[in-house]
Amino acid sequence: MESNRKYFVFRINYKKRKELLSEAQNGRLRQGWSIMEPNKKGIDVANDYDEYLSAWKQHWADDEKYIRNKYNQLQKITKIEEGDIIVVPKLPDDDKYTIFEATGKYYFDKSPEVWSGEYDFRSCIGVKTLGAYNYARDNNSRIVSNKFRAYRSAINMVWNNDFIDALEGNIYCIEDYVENIDQPEDNIKILCDLSDKVLENVSDKLFGDVSKWNPEILEEIVKKLFQENGYEVIDIKKYNGSGGDYDMVFQVPQKGIFYDILDSISYNEKYDCEIKLPLIGVQVKSKSGVDRNDIEGVKQLIKMKSDYPTDYQMLITTADEISSEALSEANKNNIIIIDKLLLTKLLIKYSPLVFGDK
Repeated sequence: MESNRKYFVFRINYKKRKELLSEAQNGRLRQGWSIMEPNKKGIDVANDYDEYLSAWKQHWADDEKYIRNKYNQLQKITKIEEGDIIVVPKLPDDDKYTIFEATGKYYFDKSPEVWSGEYDFRSCIGVKTLGAYNYARDNNSRIVSNKFRAYRSAINMVWNNDFIDALEGNIYCIEDYVENIDQPEDNIKILCDLSDKVLENVSDKLFGDVSKWNPEILEEIVKKLFQENGYEVIDIKKYNGSGGDYDMVFQVPQKGIFYDILDSISYNEKYDCEIKLPLIGVQVKSKSGVDRNDIEGVKQLIKMKSDYPTDYQMLITTADEISSEALSEANKNNIIIIDKLLLTKLLIKYSPLVFGDK
């Protein structure tokens, strides 16, 4: 990490995402609320507030409290210097963010030409693209995506060390070894037959700081893992009011020999019975290290048996170990437990989330 560089979350107008992305790829990151129409002053946030206010009122009719707040927010763009890191959420699409390095300081684009049909978006920073990252790609990206919620303004300066460390982890990946893990076919062939020791290292990389993630991220990863392999989500967040809980319920894929058999029977008038594909009730636990209360996840599933019967019940956890108590209760009640290592294997083998787009 370069000790003197600063970090910023930079939010854009997503209605102009395609145009702003193209401009950023050509070395210029643009921000709005900086219009300059013919024969009017430009709204340049580098000016003092009085001059900024005067220019704003030539273009837009907003109350002064709003204008002052916007000025204070946008002024942070003038603090960006060469070498600073800028991360833009939801770019190039809703599932990714892009990291840029500033190549210069703020400037106001005074060219007479309109940009993309707009007189706006004249606040500019020179940038080079370091890379785009999928929100769920690895441990660092999940921490970054979780932290975005605390940075809602157009320009935000980042002071949180966990956020900064995760961004630096992304940058290290991009610069030093991302090309070695971006070959899906080769890596899946190699990793599907990993030794437990190597698999532990991969698993730790994926889930090492899972406790710092938004809890819903792991649930989304599990949901996508099953959906990508043909399972249908039947229900989400089901509770029985007595401590029972399913994070999600899946129906097994509508394909293959078993489905063809059931499908044929359901349309055969000789069979007077209701034919349904099996259901799986799933509880997901986002845990780091040893979960000393892992029995609770098993109990939540047991308590759902009578109110929401499914053919299978499954506890998926990222804890390092499963307690003997949880294993014993799971075995008594025919509950499947998927631990961190098995989940890692399944993601490697069946999901592009690990080795797909960055």
